[in-house]
Amino acid sequence: MAQIRERARKNGKKSFFVRIRMRGKPEAAASFDRLTDARIWASSTETEIREGRYTKTAEAQKHTVSDLVERYIRDVLPRKIKVGRFYAIQLGWWKRQIGDVLLSELTPVLITEHRDLLSQTETIRKTKKSIQRLLKRADPYLPVLVVYSIPYRDLGHHSKGGAESDKEYLEFIREFCDALGDRSPIVIYEPDAIPHMEDMGVVDGLKRLSLIKKSVDLLSRTNSLVYLDIGHPTWLSVPKAVSYLRMCDIHKVRGFSINTSNYYATSTCYKYGKTISKRLDGKHFVIDTSRNGNGANKEHFNPYGRAVGEYPTTQTCDKLVDAYLWIKVPGESDGKVNGGPKAGRFSHSLALDLIHNKT
Repeated sequence: MAQIRERARKNGKKSFFVRIRMRGKPEAAASFDRLTDARIWASSTETEIREGRYTKTAEAQKHTVSDLVERYIRDVLPRKIKVGRFYAIQLGWWKRQIGDVLLSELTPVLITEHRDLLSQTETIRKTKKSIQRLLKRADPYLPVLVVYSIPYRDLGHHSKGGAESDKEYLEFIREFCDALGDRSPIVIYEPDAIPHMEDMGVVDGLKRLSLIKKSVDLLSRTNSLVYLDIGHPTWLSVPKAVSYLRMCDIHKVRGFSINTSNYYATSTCYKYGKTISKRLDGKHFVIDTSRNGNGANKEHFNPYGRAVGEYPTTQTCDKLVDAYLWIKVPGESDGKVNGGPKAGRFSHSLALDLIHNKT
């Protein structure tokens, strides 16, 4: 409870001294010139103490979150035998993120923002475990993995989403590479991310280019067969496709992918890929044949009359074509167009149409 006492100063003026004591809670005290101010402070401070939000301002201005974490690890953690290691990892994360923030500047908003970031980090760790389980189940087959989480994915269109920041994305790529271990799966890197740079401003385009180059460097250190996606044959001209692939360090990986999530006939994709490969010193490529059985029309989102194409195989028309792949699962929607559900959602009707239309 709060106690307010009137005091007389040496100059003859009155002051009001407030002391708040609660069992098991930190003591708080302060002096005021006016009784009204003393009562307001007493009421608000009592509430903060009960809710565990009270900190001594002077102390809070001297110490940082890092100081608090270190003290907790030193004085409290040794007594928490069962959960100590887990707590230490979590506290270390908070120290790295906001360790230099003064306790007086620590706000609920700041904590919430970083709590959400921590949640995303935990999601990345879960993704790593999922990849490891998938690779284990794939034995003895050759798994095909698609990296599709770049910030501002699909430029905010039907397949919008991806990582919230470059930092989060690179952390995801590191975890992804670590999950691969010594395995050698096929990895399709970021469908449409490279050709989309054509539609981004200079600053955003250069930012994405830097992010892709860093990611490619990390992926190149794995044993995986990495293919940088370059879109469909009518998106970028051959000279532009070659230029972008070179800028993205295509020389560090196996090759490039064509027609991911699109409908262009295999013959059209082969001709396009062969021309690009010739200008890139014979780089290999793969073609997505999941929905190109009847070729493309002018629609790109769940177009009518399409069909599945060649079945996945490494027995192709040319040694430069490493495989025909079903990168886009037949039946997965391109977006809420032509009766399709949300992008990425599976639709039985779309899948059946692709099967029935195959000649």
